[in-house]
Formats: sequence, structure tokens, C-alpha cells
Amino acid sequence: MDLRGARWAPEQGPHGGAALRERRPGDEKSALQRREVLRLLLGCAAAGQVGLLTGCGDPDPETRVPLADVPVGRRVRIRHLGDAVELLRSEDGIVARSLRCTHQKCEVFWNAPDNVYRCPCHPAQFDAEGRPLAGPVTEPLATVPVRIEGDTVIVGTPAPAL
Repeated sequence: MDLRGARWAPEQGPHGGAALRERRPGDEKSALQRREVLRLLLGCAAAGQVGLLTGCGDPDPETRVPLADVPVGRRVRIRHLGDAVELLRSEDGIVARSLRCTHQKCEVFWNAPDNVYRCPCHPAQFDAEGRPLAGPVTEPLATVPVRIEGDTVIVGTPAPAL
């Protein structure tokens, strides 16, 4: 068989290995279509990166919650900047606490019967104020700036100075 001048295309061989076969009409068309798809995908990916860099901006540093959704004495979980935060309202005001363990950054949960926060990743426990009680933790749960304005709870930005 004379191989000179033949055009070859890759193909899977009969035993799963690579093989070559003689090109058929239409091979160029399918290669062109593949190139077009790749260009389109790469273009979309590049456009997405540009959008991330220029169009999205910073997330809103404040999370607003209706005051009516945070009853006095009840622990309310919200999402603020992607993290779990707990709001606890009392007659005297409101406290916002990060629910990220200060040891391994797992999300802690409130255990009402034991009156403690527990970390599911290790035996850490925090008291009702977020102070460490047990386990490998040494730092309290972080507080998050919070204020009440009218009938809205605003989490994440300290009150403006007067």
C-alpha cells in the first residue's frame, strides 16, 4: 500500500489503542466545528473572567433583616457574606455572632438542652455568649457589627459615628 501523499486521521484502534485511518470527506468540516466550539468556549470563559474582574464588584457589606423576623429571646440564623451568623435579640438590644468555629472554621450549632454551641468537626463547645468551654478552642466566636434602624436589623456595618 502506497502511503505517500495520503492524509491520515486519528482513530481508536480495534484493541482500544490509537490508530490512523485514511481521511474521509467531511473530516475537515468536523475539525472546523470543533475549533469553532473551542473558540466559543474560550471566548465565554474569558468574558466571564473579565466580568468577575470588572462587573461584579464587592458583595454588599450589609445584610438587612426585618426586625419582626428576630423576636426577643429567639436565636435566628442568617447568611451574611456567605457565612452563617446568629442574631439574638434581647430587651436591651441585639447581638450578632459568627457561627464559624475559631479552631477549624466549621459551622457551629446551638444545642439548647445543654445551653452550648457545639462544633461538629471536633469536641469544641462554646457557652451562650460564644466563649470557649471545651475542646481545642481558645478564642471566642467572633461578634459581627449589628444595629437596629427603625424596623430593620442591619448586620455587617458599624453604626455611623455621631
